[in-house]
Amino acid sequence: MSAHPSPSKIIPAPSAEAWTAPDGIVMGFRRWLPKTEPRAMIVAMHGLGGASTDFVPLADFLAPRGIAILAPEMRGQGNDPRPECRGDLTDCAHLTRDLHAFVDHARSLHPEIPWFLYGESMGALIVLAGAADPDRPCPAGTVLASPVVEPDGKLKPWQRMLLTLMIWALPKLRIDPARLVIRNKAQPRMTRDDSAEDRIRQAPHRVRWFTLRFFAQLERLLHSAQASAPSLREPVLVLYAGCDVFVKADAVERFLPSLGSKEVCARLYPGAYHMLLHDYDRDAVLDDLRAWLEPRCA
Repeated sequence: MSAHPSPSKIIPAPSAEAWTAPDGIVMGFRRWLPKTEPRAMIVAMHGLGGASTDFVPLADFLAPRGIAILAPEMRGQGNDPRPECRGDLTDCAHLTRDLHAFVDHARSLHPEIPWFLYGESMGALIVLAGAADPDRPCPAGTVLASPVVEPDGKLKPWQRMLLTLMIWALPKLRIDPARLVIRNKAQPRMTRDDSAEDRIRQAPHRVRWFTLRFFAQLERLLHSAQASAPSLREPVLVLYAGCDVFVKADAVERFLPSLGSKEVCARLYPGAYHMLLHDYDRDAVLDDLRAWLEPRCA
């Protein structure tokens, strides 16, 4: 029997609160709090096509243990308040600026407690890219979950040239992101859990088509994350899956030495898929995370 509640048994996340991004856009976020004053806080960044509610399992597990979870919605994703901007992104720098501004907002709500960053998938790239600014406050630790640091299914030179031309000529043309990394026609699975997979596919915030311009910015974000990795000085926990369809385990392992932190802890879940918090290894992931967090929450 599972030691922790399955996602289907977890109570819904509370109503979204609002915060203002640097360019004035009012975005939503969700906050899960312990019943008493939190002893630590995690700012969690979701991945491509995701939403703040992806972190319900994380909050359900950590909030009763005294750790607050604050998760902003990401611009260009399904909960962007501007429908025309969902699935589109004009400048990836907006994402790191949003991260920094939201961290400042979260710390103003919960000052004087240790705080951590948790980035999942594309969210991990944003966290990494944001580490390049030496003037920013340093978290007590950073968690990178399923970081897509080297996407599987690299394009051939002629394909890259064609894509570059298409981005220039048709920047707003929309395509399915799976087509860039998956060579067969089947939709990639995010988890082995059928019920969780159904919820992901049917989520109201799901964005099925992204503009070519978005993918150009995503590639810029990837390069920025790779370049910023040596700037990380805080302790880092890397959680990654052995059966991730978007990034292979050995690619993550090749990336680990580039992290500048002297305290890098990596945990591989060989049978898991991309969305670790919604897969059968969820219990192990949460227990490993708790063991890593506890000594750093003092």
